[in-house]
Amino acid sequence: MGLSHYFTSFGVRSYEIGRFGIISTGTLLRYLEHVATEASAAAGFPRSWYDEQNSAWVVRQMTLEVDQPIILTDELAFDTWPSQYARIQAYREYLVSRLSDGFPLARAHAHWVYVGRQRGLPIRLPADIAQQAIPDPQTVTFPALPLITPLAGDLPSFYQRLIARRYEADIIGHMNNTIYSDWLEEAIHVALDELPAEMIQAQSETAQGRHAFLQRGVIDYMKQALPGDALEIITTLLGAYVRGLAWSQTIRREDSQELIARAETYWSWLA
Repeated sequence: MGLSHYFTSFGVRSYEIGRFGIISTGTLLRYLEHVATEASAAAGFPRSWYDEQNSAWVVRQMTLEVDQPIILTDELAFDTWPSQYARIQAYREYLVSRLSDGFPLARAHAHWVYVGRQRGLPIRLPADIAQQAIPDPQTVTFPALPLITPLAGDLPSFYQRLIARRYEADIIGHMNNTIYSDWLEEAIHVALDELPAEMIQAQSETAQGRHAFLQRGVIDYMKQALPGDALEIITTLLGAYVRGLAWSQTIRREDSQELIARAETYWSWLA
């Protein structure tokens, strides 16, 4: 049996395009979750197998790089493979390119943890997963992180409150990891709208529209959020880099301040 690379392709749907003419970070992450699910089924572990085991995979960390925003006319090609297994976890790689010419659009590296559905706690990975879905130890490579330049004055932070909704929950009953990205992206755009004009004026001409896309980011998922949870997002500007602005974000429970997720991201101005 060969290494477990899984290849698939599909086009962007019209309803997935946002008001800036590109897909959101959350939509891209949903694509990656979809192809990972298909890859698992192709290796002999469809959804019915996980139902029988009463188990699931949850993401603990996602590293993402977008080389070029994905638009409506893009037909996408995906290559994904497991790169490593451990006792309760696995690492998966993703490459996204344009189907017509192979132009690279995005890449990602995910840390997944195998859990029991009833309690949501890590459980031992069955041996036959690694035997049937053979890992390829080659990992996706990322460019060096851009240099962050401090901005003059006090760097602002922005606060948002939200309630986790029932329709955002997944099959396990908690918020799907891609929903966190939707929340974080919304908070970034709110922050961009509220940034003082002098901070925007110091950027390139494309910054004047205050439209940006996630170029590079790492999201850590610490705890689960459930429907009805009152949450707060703190978005803090770290500084500027050659293509845009760098940010730090946290999602916490409003009452206890328990950390739910955190992100360090670079948002490039959208031309």
